[in-house]
Amino acid sequence: MKKIILFLMLLTSSTQVYAREKLNIVAGNRGYFDVTFSEFAEKAGFFKQCDIDIDHFYTSGGAETLEALLAGKGDIATGITTSNALGAYQKNAPIKIIGSSMFGVDQVYYARSDSPINSVKDFNNKRIYYSTSGSFSYIIDNMINEKYKTNMSLVGTGNISSTFVAVMTDQIDIGGMSPPTVIPDVISGKVKIVAKAEELFPELKTQTVRVVVANNDSLNKKREAIKCWADSVLKSLDYFYGNEEGPKLYSNMTDISLDSIIYTMKILTKDHYTHITDISDDSLQQANIDGVKYKFLSQPLTNEQLKNAFFSVR
Repeated sequence: MKKIILFLMLLTSSTQVYAREKLNIVAGNRGYFDVTFSEFAEKAGFFKQCDIDIDHFYTSGGAETLEALLAGKGDIATGITTSNALGAYQKNAPIKIIGSSMFGVDQVYYARSDSPINSVKDFNNKRIYYSTSGSFSYIIDNMINEKYKTNMSLVGTGNISSTFVAVMTDQIDIGGMSPPTVIPDVISGKVKIVAKAEELFPELKTQTVRVVVANNDSLNKKREAIKCWADSVLKSLDYFYGNEEGPKLYSNMTDISLDSIIYTMKILTKDHYTHITDISDDSLQQANIDGVKYKFLSQPLTNEQLKNAFFSVR
């Protein structure tokens, strides 16, 4: 009898399955480079070394992404407007900024090919999109109105597809996106690019405009997994930009044409996407100012609060 019990104990221990760590990644607008590189890294096999399972959940924009994280739907959120993240931190949300999602501004504005709009000079009194309140598109639209005195009406249109439909059906005059989304329609001639945010605001070229955020509980319990995730996403960028198979995989994964991916890579170089790196003090200070201006923050955060809002996993 003792031998049977011993045999059963050995059998149980030898067949025990140890649960792998799981990370839930929340991101806005699948297809945008900075928020989709995590899924790309997964498809390319860069997470195998981490012994983790990854699940990706997509929303219609950065504000909705942050809401999903705060609602407990994820461990990490990517593509969050920096000011919005600071605003949530000020309200005692249990989160930390863990790195940059991208540097500079990738927003591109488009209009129907038969539209008389060709540049920001033609934006006066037009109807322009934003995805959701609190998103980066909402902020940058307000910045255009302020800097270029365009007096545009801001219209919430939701995700990429609904924004495109709104442009094509004349519900709005100007749509926007982060490439490579809608680039196939630019190449086919359905729409035309009428402005690029990086040209409208060259002063933002070195600013961290979107960040990666993690909830505190995940940072406490899954820090090593999050660190490995961050390192793996960074490594995948070398493959994407340095190997011709990288863009092909991205194209197959997102159903966005390879021509559109390559077109976008010329606009948005690898330097835009140094994921999970420290954020400069200048970027945080500017986000602090913008946060008050666009009512994400009730008052500026102190330098100590700005420091505490960031947590390095590297």
